[in-house]
Amino acid sequence: MKLTTKLKISAGALAIAAVSVTSAQAYTETFTMSVAFANPFSFTEAVAADFATLINVNTTYELAPDSTLTPGAGGGQVTGTAAAGTYTVIDSAAGGTVDITVDNQQAGVNGFVTIDEFNCDYGGGAAVGGVSCSFPGAANPGAGTALRVGFDITVANDPADADTDTADFDVTVGYS
Repeated sequence: MKLTTKLKISAGALAIAAVSVTSAQAYTETFTMSVAFANPFSFTEAVAADFATLINVNTTYELAPDSTLTPGAGGGQVTGTAAAGTYTVIDSAAGGTVDITVDNQQAGVNGFVTIDEFNCDYGGGAAVGGVSCSFPGAANPGAGTALRVGFDITVANDPADADTDTADFDVTVGYS
């Protein structure tokens, strides 16, 4: 019986030795790493587009990127100070360019205003106009570059004194 017991103990000792050898060869350690994310640019409205107050309104008006407002042939007048929309694009990453598009104009919510065309400039460069403004591969805005958006609008439907209207459009800026 002692012999049998010794064999069992010896077999158990061999099994423990095999486990120890295997564990020493395959050692795993778990480490943790951190990842932080930042949007490479920001895009904010610095000045809201504003046509001031229009008089004799059933006509067209052109609001240039420099905020100059010109009534069309219908003889409209303006009181107050008009302002083109100004948007600041800031790039926090080195290098790269931005793709800018201004489009998707919607008729005024009260039915008085229709945006016919956009008049835009980026960084004070040459103005771009049309049904949409596009600046593909525009220069890196760095600490901040202005996108100025003006509009050609048509006013119709005889708005009454103190009527107002708002029209929507999209400005899309993508980092590339």
